[in-house]
Amino acid sequence: MKINFRVKYSTVFGQSLYVIGNHSKLGNLKVDRALPLNFINLEGWGTQVEIHVKSKKAVDYQYVLKDDRTGVILKEWKKRSFTIDPKSPIKKMDLFDTWSSAGTVDYSFETSMFNRFLPDYKKQRLTKKKFTHQFDIQVPLLKENETIALIGNCEPLGNWNTKESIPMKRVDKNRFVVQLDLSKIKHPFEYKYGIYNIKEKEFVQYEEGGNRHAFPVEENHVFYIHDEHFNRSEKEYWKGAGVAIPVFSLRSKNGMGVGEFLDLKQLADWGVKAGIRLLQILPVNDTTAQHNWIDSYPYAAVSVFAMHPQYLNIQALPYKMPKTFQTKVLRKVKELNESFKVPYEEMMEAKWGFIQEIFEKHAKSFLKDPDFVQFFKENEHWLVSYASFCVLRDENGTPDFSKWNTLKKYSKKAVQQFAKDNAKVQIHYFVQYYLHQQLTEAVAYLHKKGLVLKGDIPIGIYRYSCDAWVEPELYNMNMQAGAPPDDFAIKGQNWGFPTYDWEKMEANDFKWWKNRFTQLAQYFDSFRIDHILGFFRIWQIPLHAVEGILGFFEPALPFSKEELTKRNIDFDEERFCKPFINEVILKELFGEHKDFIKKNFLIESNGNYKLKRKFDTQRKVEAFFEEHEDEKKCKQGLYDLIANVLFIKDKKGYHPRYGLIKTLSFRFLEEVQKELLEVVYHDYFYHRHEGFWEEKGFRKLPAIKSATNMLICGEDLGMVPACVPKVMKELGILSLEVQRMPKNPETRFFNPASAPYLSVVSPSSHDTSTLRGWWEEDEEQTQDFFTGILKGFGKAPKVMSGRIVEEVIKHHFYSNAMLAIFPIQDYLGIDEKLRYLEINEERINVPAIIPHFWNYRLHLNLEDLIKEKNFNKKIHQLVKDSGR
Repeated sequence: MKINFRVKYSTVFGQSLYVIGNHSKLGNLKVDRALPLNFINLEGWGTQVEIHVKSKKAVDYQYVLKDDRTGVILKEWKKRSFTIDPKSPIKKMDLFDTWSSAGTVDYSFETSMFNRFLPDYKKQRLTKKKFTHQFDIQVPLLKENETIALIGNCEPLGNWNTKESIPMKRVDKNRFVVQLDLSKIKHPFEYKYGIYNIKEKEFVQYEEGGNRHAFPVEENHVFYIHDEHFNRSEKEYWKGAGVAIPVFSLRSKNGMGVGEFLDLKQLADWGVKAGIRLLQILPVNDTTAQHNWIDSYPYAAVSVFAMHPQYLNIQALPYKMPKTFQTKVLRKVKELNESFKVPYEEMMEAKWGFIQEIFEKHAKSFLKDPDFVQFFKENEHWLVSYASFCVLRDENGTPDFSKWNTLKKYSKKAVQQFAKDNAKVQIHYFVQYYLHQQLTEAVAYLHKKGLVLKGDIPIGIYRYSCDAWVEPELYNMNMQAGAPPDDFAIKGQNWGFPTYDWEKMEANDFKWWKNRFTQLAQYFDSFRIDHILGFFRIWQIPLHAVEGILGFFEPALPFSKEELTKRNIDFDEERFCKPFINEVILKELFGEHKDFIKKNFLIESNGNYKLKRKFDTQRKVEAFFEEHEDEKKCKQGLYDLIANVLFIKDKKGYHPRYGLIKTLSFRFLEEVQKELLEVVYHDYFYHRHEGFWEEKGFRKLPAIKSATNMLICGEDLGMVPACVPKVMKELGILSLEVQRMPKNPETRFFNPASAPYLSVVSPSSHDTSTLRGWWEEDEEQTQDFFTGILKGFGKAPKVMSGRIVEEVIKHHFYSNAMLAIFPIQDYLGIDEKLRYLEINEERINVPAIIPHFWNYRLHLNLEDLIKEKNFNKKIHQLVKDSGR
C-alpha cells in the first residue's frame, strides 16, 4: 500500500523532518534510521513510501525534528497509528497530520491535574466499514453532555447549517473521531469543528479561527486527517488560584508541634471556602541526617523516595494502646503545639519515642498485614536500601557512608542480607507504610473536595544520602551544586549537593529520574521542578570551595589557551588562575590587619604575595577557623582573597570567574587586556552556550516529562539562558513569574499582565520575604513599586496595608497565567486583624544563610482559619471576580 505522509510544521533554515514507526520502512522506531521527509512549502513536509504486510497490522508512527544548527533531535509529543489490511481494496492512504507539540496548551488540559475532574464518559466504537475520510481531533475540558461536531461547506457536512452538523464519536477520554464516505465530493472543501450538546441536540459554538481545508479522493483511496487541537479563544482557557505553604508549617489542634499529612484535609476545607483549587507544598522527603535542627532543610533528602517521619500523625495510627500512652501523646501534643516555631528536635524525639512504643507492641501483626505486604512488594526496590541506610547511619553515628564500619560500599546482595538479619530495619518499613497511607488518605480527600496537590522536586541530592550510597556512579561526588551570585546572595550559593553525571543517567534512559517521578505521581497532580536550569546546565563548584562564586557551568564550553591567544589575550595561567595579591589589595581587604595576614597566611612571591599551601583553598581556611577564633574577622577576607581570580581551571579548559570584571585582580590589568577579557566574559555567560544547552535540555526533559502525566512547572529564576524559555515553551512546562524578580534585566518589576498562559504568577516565594516584609526592606524600591506598578500618588506608606496587599493579589489574579499561587502569609496580609504582626517571623528561608532553620509555622490553627467567614468570603470573591 502507498502511504503519503504529510505534516504541517513551519521549519527554519537548518531544520529537517523525518518519520519513524514500528515498521522496517519507518526505521523500526529508531531515530538514526528514520525516513526523511521532503520540504513541500513553508507550512509542511511530506513523503511517500510503499509498505507491504502479510497480515493486518497497526502501524504506529511519529515525526522527528532534527536541527543541524544546535544538534537538537526532538520527537513530537504523541504517536499516531494507521492500520494496513492486505485484504482491503484500499491501495493508497494519505495521512494529513499537524505536528504534535508538547507545548500545545490543550495537552496541559490532558494532564492528571485536569483529568481528576472530568465528567464520566463512555468510549464509542468506530463501526463504519466503508469511508473515504477520517477526521480525528483531541479536545479536552468538555462539559457534561458535550461532544465535538464536524461541519463544512458541502452537502455531506451540512453546508454550514449547524442543525446538520455531524456529532463525532468519543473514542477515548479527549479524542473524537468521525468516519465519512465523501466519495461524491470532487473538489477541495472547507470544514470546521464545533461543540455539540448531545442532551439538547444543539450546536453550541464554532471553534475560533479560519476554516480548515481538505481534499477529495480517488477510488480505493482514503484520507486520515489528524487535526492536533481545537481552536479556542484564550478567554476560554482554565485559570485557577492556589496557596503555597510547607506541610511542616501547618498548625492544627491535633498536630505535634508540626504540620502533618492529615492536616492537608483541613487546608482543603479552607481552600473550598476561599475558592482555592490548588495546594502547593515543599518537598516532603526524609532529610534525617544529623538528628538535629539542620535536618529541617527540606531540599537535602536522604532518599528521593522515602518521606519524612515528622509528617506522621501518631494518633491516627490504627493500633490500640494503653490509656497511659494516649495520655502521654495528648500531653506532648499540647506541649509542642504551644511552640510558635516548629520545635524540630523535640518533636522528632517525641514522635520516634511514640513510634517505637507502638511498633514494639504491634510489629508481628503489622508485618503480616496483607496491605503492608503488597506495599513492600511494590516499593522494595528502594525501601530495603533506605531502611538499611537509616540503621547503618544511626549505628555509625553519621550518614557519611565512607566512615561506616561495614557496608561502606553498597552491594545489593549484602544489603538484602543485612535487612534480613537486622530487625531494626522493620520500624522504617512501618513508618514509610503509614506515611504512604496518611498522605494517600489526604490526597483522596483533596480530590473529593475538588482540589489538587502540587509537589516540589529538588534538583539535587544530599551528598551523604541513600541515593549516593546506592548509585554513586550517577553523581560527581567531587563537585558541589549551587547558583552564581545574584542580588539575594552576592557570593553565590553552595548547596553542597553532588552534581549529576548526566551521561551515565542517559545511558540507562534516565531510569533513576523516571522512577522518582513515578513515585511522586502516586500523590501529586502537578509538581514544580526546583531549579529547572539544572537540566540545561548546573553551577558546579569544586569541593575545595566554600562559596558559590568559585563555580562554573557544567556542561560547558570552556576556553582553551589556544582560543584565548587567538583572541589576543596574553594568557598567563599563574596570573589569571591564581589569586592576585599585592599591598593595595591587602590594605583594601584587611586594613590594619594586613601585616597579620601577611605574617600568618602568605608568602612573598615575585614582588607580590601568594597563599601558604595550608591556606590556599576556602575549605582549608574554613577548617582552620573551626579550631581557631576569628578575632580579627579575617576569614571572609581570606575567602575573598582566594576568590580573587580571573579564570577557574578544570580538566576541560578555562572558565571565566563570575563577576570577573569586578574583581580586584581585574583592576590591575592593562586596559587593552581588560577590554578583550570583557568580550570573553560576556561570550561565556550570555552567548557561547545557547545552542549547546538547548540540545542538553531537549535530551533530558522530554524523557522525564513523559514518565508521568502530571502537570510540570519549572522554577526558572536567576541567570536564565535564552534557550530555557524556548525549550520550556516547546515542552509545555509552565514557567514561574515572581513580580520582584523580573527576567527582563531592563525592568525592575515583572508585570503580571504580561504573563504567558503557561505560567505560574506569584508575588513571593519560600526563598524570599513575604509581600509585607519586602515592602519594608527598601524604601526607594517600595516607592518605585507604589507609583510605577500600583499607580499610587504621593509617598508610599511605610507599612503595607491590607488594601495594598489586596491590590497586588488582584494584579496577579487578573493575569493571563494558568495559575496564580500565593504564600498563605500573603493571603492573610489582606486582613489586618488576622495577619501576624511580626513580619520577619513569617519568612520561611533566607538563601544566603546556610544552614538555615526551616521552622516557620502558621500563627493560626487551621480549625480557626476555616471559621473566619469574612476573610474566606473575601478571598473567594476575589477569585471568582477574576474568572479563576
